[in-house]
Amino acid sequence: PEKQFYHCFGCGASGNIIKFIMAYDGRDFVEAIEELANKLGLSVVYDEPTTSFTPPPQQESLYPLMEQVARYYRQQLRQPIAQTAVAYLKGRGVSGEIARDFGLGYAPPGWNNLLDTFGSSTLQRLLEAGLIIRHHSGQYYDRFRHQILFPIHDSRGRVVGFGARVLDDSKPKYLNSPETPLFHKENELYGWHLARRVRSLESVIIVEGYMDVLALVQHSIINVVATLGTTLSERHLQQLFRRVSEIVICFDADEAGEKAAWRALKTILPWLQGERQVKFAFLPSGEDPDSFVRKVGPATFLQKLNEAKTLSDYLLEQLRQRADLRSIEGRVKLLAQAVPPLALLPEDSHYFSLIVSTISEQSGITKEELIEQVRKQHHSVKTNHPLVEKPLQDEKHLVLKTIQLLLHLPDLAHTVENVAQLSVLEEKGINLLIELLEFIKNHPKKLNTAMICQYWQGKATESYVLQLATKEVSLEPTAIAREFTGLINQLYADAMDKVLRDKQQQRFEFLKRKGMIHLTATEKQELLELTNSITH
Repeated sequence: PEKQFYHCFGCGASGNIIKFIMAYDGRDFVEAIEELANKLGLSVVYDEPTTSFTPPPQQESLYPLMEQVARYYRQQLRQPIAQTAVAYLKGRGVSGEIARDFGLGYAPPGWNNLLDTFGSSTLQRLLEAGLIIRHHSGQYYDRFRHQILFPIHDSRGRVVGFGARVLDDSKPKYLNSPETPLFHKENELYGWHLARRVRSLESVIIVEGYMDVLALVQHSIINVVATLGTTLSERHLQQLFRRVSEIVICFDADEAGEKAAWRALKTILPWLQGERQVKFAFLPSGEDPDSFVRKVGPATFLQKLNEAKTLSDYLLEQLRQRADLRSIEGRVKLLAQAVPPLALLPEDSHYFSLIVSTISEQSGITKEELIEQVRKQHHSVKTNHPLVEKPLQDEKHLVLKTIQLLLHLPDLAHTVENVAQLSVLEEKGINLLIELLEFIKNHPKKLNTAMICQYWQGKATESYVLQLATKEVSLEPTAIAREFTGLINQLYADAMDKVLRDKQQQRFEFLKRKGMIHLTATEKQELLELTNSITH
């Protein structure tokens, strides 16, 4: 303590108090700072304190309200009126201990329970938190009524929303809070606030439902989380790969579950690098993790997970099912089916080389042809991920310099219009530049360099962003803005030239295919001019 650092003689881990809290509690840098400040009774001063990085007052006031409402719902679950809900939970094998640990609650019947309990002064906050709904008549009523409630926590353990299970025959059976200032489905994973506390966490199981999480945790399988009625997102992967190197997808054994697994695979592909591993576990037909673990017990369930297919095996299996390799037509179809997912993989990953080699062996398509088709696909497949690119060493490179200046003054992104026009360029780093521009422009908060670097943790291009962000820029802000504008204008000019060249090339190829004997005198002159233009 006197030297202000720690060192573990067992595992070799060391660092300062901030790093200790990050490692011990599984928090990120900002969360560790906020935790220390809270313990010491201090306030955190953020970069650019006039920005909206700190939540606005009305957003901050929603957190305590959500906790109060969650407590109210928990209390209601202990009342006689909740006997139907209690019977349902007991019927599903949920113990009182699990119900307590996950804060399960009950929304009683009635239309105005929350306003009656918390008063009309909370109306606006209840509305913003998605807890009440405004009818077109101008009246307000509770969103959740006669339903079991599952509080949804963010990674810091704060209640940000609720999931609900109906207790009658109405559809759908499960509902979530709407999108609010606190709750965004693509950001949260049910149960992650508890799973991330496990110090020896190495692997995480992803399931589909609240009851799946409860059942597995009750059977001492605690490294489990659930998506919230949405597909696996980039933000989910970012959070998980910060803490673990292995993810096991275990969705329901039905058609919807299989489709969800395939969507998850495509989301995961760009993130596969280093030691990251992803597996797909498929349960017997008609089973879900909840029903299966209650039927066979945790040992057999874990054995099923140990038999899970690797991502590469699952991808190859899916491709084979989509094409008959015994025919030429089938092999052509396989090539068409294989290229889009391969284009999502980082080319320098072992997954890419392994899958390309395997497809080549099984289909007779050469590796060179596969790689060529993948590279062509890179410019037509629109994803939310940049291609993994090698660090750019040339300090004079337009794209590198543009990214570097943007990371120093993120607000410059708002001066760039028609970002999509840059996508025609083929320079290394252009996909990263486009993603940064769109991320900053579309983000609801004013961003600084540290916030962007934090968001990029776990992404395929994290190290490259950090390299560029830490390079010194010896210019005043006005000079940075002026140089950035010049670089962007040059890139736009290059893009326009590229479009023109492509059109000229297409016209050139058309005239060549037509044949000199069939060309008019005007077309022959045009072909000559195009030949000179393209070859010089």
